[in-house]
Amino acid sequence: MQKVRLGISVGDINGVGLELIIKGFQDLSLFKYCNPILYCCKNLVFKYAEKAKINAKKINFIEEENQAEENVVNCINNFKSDYLLNLGTSTKESGFIALQSLKHVSEAALDGKIDCLVTCPINKETVKLHSKDFIGHTEYFENLLNGSSLMLMTSDQMKIAFLTGHIALNKVSKTINNKAIFSKIKTLHKTLQNDFLIKHPKIAVLALNPHAGENGILGNEEIETIIPALKKMENENIICDGPFPADSFFSKSNLKKYDAILSMYHDQGLIPFKMCSFNSGVNFTSGLKIVRTSPVHGPAFDLSGKNMADIGSFKQSVIQACLIYKNRISLNL
Repeated sequence: MQKVRLGISVGDINGVGLELIIKGFQDLSLFKYCNPILYCCKNLVFKYAEKAKINAKKINFIEEENQAEENVVNCINNFKSDYLLNLGTSTKESGFIALQSLKHVSEAALDGKIDCLVTCPINKETVKLHSKDFIGHTEYFENLLNGSSLMLMTSDQMKIAFLTGHIALNKVSKTINNKAIFSKIKTLHKTLQNDFLIKHPKIAVLALNPHAGENGILGNEEIETIIPALKKMENENIICDGPFPADSFFSKSNLKKYDAILSMYHDQGLIPFKMCSFNSGVNFTSGLKIVRTSPVHGPAFDLSGKNMADIGSFKQSVIQACLIYKNRISLNL
């Protein structure tokens, strides 16, 4: 099988994205998995490398994806920009550059010019200046591909998905319903089978309220919505237990027992995940026809240009995207 053609968006040019890419692929073992293709303006790459004191001489600049070479970071000079970098600060211009890179790598994936992609961290606020409906990468790809996505964080310690994503906390309980739980569990079950090749996955579902609601004393969502939804899953032959109180679930024995976890909202799942896997975790947008991963951290403006960014999460994002793509190919998906 040929190497995976991996597209990479640059993220916020004033953040650590380019540092992650250049330093990440200094680990030559990553080239066993893929031929990477970065989508970024050529002169910005050199400007960033100069300011950050990173060697960018081994980047191979090309015009088309079919010109990509092996064992180097290829870069498609996808647009011209005379922007003067302001490392450490997200600006309107850097938001535009991030969006252009994201659009171009997405178009390449849709056109079959790349097989899967990794997106580097962005600043949502500055991207939104150029795309008013932009919420985040997950929602962007869901809308682009007309699918129903599931944000799934993966690491050696755990895989954890989210019933609700980037919404305000005071809207979470109103969003929890039988249909949503049923749909997300089915998507999670399918991705565990198809993307991670787990034949009979076991899923744990977290409660919304403290102590799983204490039989209605601390909230009724478990009794009225979550438990009935889980009982319905029995008819689908899906192994699914819960709801578990979130504060006591994340023990080593529970993490070992279950293949994945469904949390009710963003911070409920991400706090324990990042505590365990901040430098090695991967954000995978599952449930869509194109494989997209990203580091679990943001653009880290406080580290930009200092050559101090941890490349662990980025490297795992590259590896995970390639492995998931190959798993799908092995199943003829």
